[in-house]
Parts: sequence; structure tokens; C-alpha cells
Amino acid sequence: MGGGCKLGGELGIKVDGFIKAVATLGKSRTMRQRVRQQVEPNLTDLIGHIDAIADDMRIKTGNDVLFIIDGIDKIRVQAARSMFVDTTAMLLLGAKVVYTIPYALIFTPDFGQVRASFSSGHPFILPNIQTHQKDSTPNSTGQDFMRQVLLKRVDESLISAGSLAKLIQFSGGVIKELMVLARESCLRTNDWMVGEGHVLAAAKPVQNIFEVMLSLEDYRELQSVRNDPDRRFTFSPAKERLIQNLSLLLYLDGEANQWCDVHPLVLPLLEARVNELNR
Repeated sequence: MGGGCKLGGELGIKVDGFIKAVATLGKSRTMRQRVRQQVEPNLTDLIGHIDAIADDMRIKTGNDVLFIIDGIDKIRVQAARSMFVDTTAMLLLGAKVVYTIPYALIFTPDFGQVRASFSSGHPFILPNIQTHQKDSTPNSTGQDFMRQVLLKRVDESLISAGSLAKLIQFSGGVIKELMVLARESCLRTNDWMVGEGHVLAAAKPVQNIFEVMLSLEDYRELQSVRNDPDRRFTFSPAKERLIQNLSLLLYLDGEANQWCDVHPLVLPLLEARVNELNR
């Protein structure tokens, strides 16, 4: 909540527990039944307490209250769907609320029902930054943006130009990936400057995780994306999984033209399996 305010004491624990409980609704039928048995009898009272706090904050500050419920975008789309379709608990708060949701939820048949529950009527999409074009040529605007994001946190004298370019390339335009790779690169140097070798060393464990995680069918799906010069994105359960594990990255041209591409650290793994995929 804004202004540094927190839900304190027993109520804060109850609210935190409530949100965590709702987040488990998509895991299994047994889990859904168990959560409902625990949460639903007290749901009206709990929502009433939260709204009372919001009202008190409005009176004391003279400002509207905005709840930001983050982290839902990190769970499986079925679990996120359950939070808005199988229960209305997330929609009962009287204050304004911002939810982060998995991008793949937009493409499910139930999203019309979810969308109708919100006054704006459509989601606001935060895409990955385009560091390259569909034909793999550099996107200077996106690269400059990523460079400025990193240089807000790292002095330019501490990182070589080549290392900076590698970090941006390997991130695929995902800011969190950029930060993690930069941190790991710094941890791998005993010198005063981060070199390209440090970035390569930091990227290798990430690449290894992808290699263990991806199946041959996943590689076939990724290859189909690379075979399309327009990199068009059409939703499927297979692509949902690849989006969730970041091996497939989504981008936007303007406000509506979406496309996708393989994560830069996955590309060498895919290329190494070309012969196997063509059998």
C-alpha cells in the first residue's frame, strides 16, 4: 500500500494468509476444497476489515487507496484462472486494485469472464524490451534503454563495452534477467572491471538450466517459431509452458502487434539440435 502503510498485527497475518490461500486454488481439487472450507466462512469479515482500513487511510491521508497484488504473474495460468473464475474473493475489495497476471491468461477461453469483472475492460501489458528485430538485427532503441537501466546501477567505468553488449544480448530484453546476469558477472571477477569472460561464465549456469529443462518437443516448438520470419505468436499450451520458463519471449510492436522469439541463451542449444529435430 502507498505511503509506507502496512497491515499490522493479527489482521496483517490474516490478510497475508488469505492471499496465499487463494493462490493455491489452482493446484488440485482437494486443495481447492480445503482452502474454501478455511477461507469462505470468514471471507466477508476479512474483506470488511480490509475495506475498513482502506476507509481509515482515505480519511487520514485525503487520498484514494490502491492495493497492488503482485506475484500472480509467476504462477501457472490455471492457478491464476482459478483466482478470478472459481472464486470471486479477489474481486470483493472496495478499493482500487492492480493485479499482475500471467500473460498467457489473456489467451484462455475464460479471460472474457475475467476481463468483464474489471472497469477498465482490458489489461495493461508490460512487454519485454525489444533488443533485436524479428530478423535478429539489433534494435538500437531497445538496447539503449537496457543500457541506461543497467548504468543506473553500475558505474560505466567498471564494465567494458563488450561486456555491457553481451549482458544486453543475453538478457533478451528481460530486465530481471539483465540484473541477475550483471550481478553474477560482478561476483565472478576479482579485477576492477567486468570483462566478457565474466559475462560468459555468468550466462553458462542459466544456459545449463535451460538445457536440463527443455524436452525435444519443446525444441520442436521453438524451432517452429524460428522458421516463421514474422515470429508470429499463436497461443497454445506448449507455448504457455515455454513463456513461463522464459525460453520463449514475447514482444510488442506498438500496442497490439505481438510476436515472439527464442531466448538468446537457448538459441545455441536449439541450433545444436537441428539435425535431431529434422529426423
